Amino acid sequence: MSHSTLEFRGLPVAVSEDSQRFAYLEKERRINVVKLMTGQEIMSLDVEHLGCAAMSPDGTRLAGMRSERDVVVWKIPSGTQIARFDAQLENFPIHLEFIDNQRLAFTAYTKVIIWNLQDGSSHTIEIGKDQTHSVRVSPDGKTLVIGTGWFPLIWPHPSGGGPPKIPPGKAILWDIEARTR
Repeated sequence: MSHSTLEFRGLPVAVSEDSQRFAYLEKERRINVVKLMTGQEIMSLDVEHLGCAAMSPDGTRLAGMRSERDVVVWKIPSGTQIARFDAQLENFPIHLEFIDNQRLAFTAYTKVIIWNLQDGSSHTIEIGKDQTHSVRVSPDGKTLVIGTGWFPLIWPHPSGGGPPKIPPGKAILWDIEARTR
């Protein structure tokens, strides 16, 4: 197995499905997309307080969650904003992933939202009292795996207390088309 090293200054946030493009966040203010094997810059955007990002399977779109609690999609390589979802969430979303080139799934505290970029429609999956912290899409694009449960965001805790008691998490399998568990 061979490998190469790409040097960059920032936090890796997304990679295209074909492993040709890579996005990284530079100081929470700039997101850069580069060719993975050469490091050649494809796109660079100034973005205030980007929380996380995902790249479409075909590598032509980049989605990001901003601290304004909205989700924005940009066209690669032009950097043109092509869609915006004003989530109006009570808490900052922490994870998003493309289902396919036209749909995004993202966590929203105790729910997951599926957003169709083509027609702007959305569907909300209510989880209940458990906080969602991740969402992954199966390779065939038919099932979401939703991770729930509490996890420590800061460790060690500023209060100096001992290790938190972490309740067990759950993995919820969700049929995207049938909209059922």
